[in-house]
Amino acid sequence: MRVMGALLFAGAVASISSILNYSRVDAQTGSTAASAPNISSKASTAAADINDSNFDLTMVSKAIVDEASKLKNESAVWYQKIQELEVGFNKSQEDDEATVKNVNESLIVLQTAASRLGPDAEARVALRRQEGALRELASRSEVHSLPEIRKTAGYFQQKTSELHALSRSVEEARMELMTQIDLLQELKVQLEFNRAGGQIGELLKRGEASINSIQVIATNAQQLANDLARACSAPFESGRFRESTR
Repeated sequence: MRVMGALLFAGAVASISSILNYSRVDAQTGSTAASAPNISSKASTAAADINDSNFDLTMVSKAIVDEASKLKNESAVWYQKIQELEVGFNKSQEDDEATVKNVNESLIVLQTAASRLGPDAEARVALRRQEGALRELASRSEVHSLPEIRKTAGYFQQKTSELHALSRSVEEARMELMTQIDLLQELKVQLEFNRAGGQIGELLKRGEASINSIQVIATNAQQLANDLARACSAPFESGRFRESTR
């Protein structure tokens, strides 16, 4: 029975790509046609309405992996740079000019990272699009006329929630960076009157931690994308899928 249920789930995931395509959810553009027919329409009717490529979880997975990989690579560069600046700062605290230069360069790194995580930044827009695609897929699966497809709704709801949580983590990391930027700018002003060196060093360490958290978020996003890719290729190999088909 477990094997049969798993095979039904595998077939359901494959069927969704075609049956739900007429909603015209585009995993790359996030667009949805307003005139999409009712989800309970027969597969043959839906197939007749297909004018573009089938909705494919691999497209969602690839989009997430691409953005996560870029973000991970960029954050690795930021992390290395802020570490170098921290070492340089510790060596040049007796040199006011060098300290100010170090602070300015640190601000540039943190501002670049914060900007990359902004609401309208490429990574954030891409994550929202894929989240919307998964939410649409979960919603339409949940009310589908075929029970084997309805069984997939819980999995897609879970992945939608996980992707939403990742987006929220990105925003939290951005806000933390913005706080550090504001404090560092204030300390830069204070350098004209006193050293403020210890506080600057502490902020640089916090900057390292924030940038490292971006790498963790990107790694988690890649794992989620890999889960979706496996759901497309061989869903019956996952224990979670077996549980959902009992």
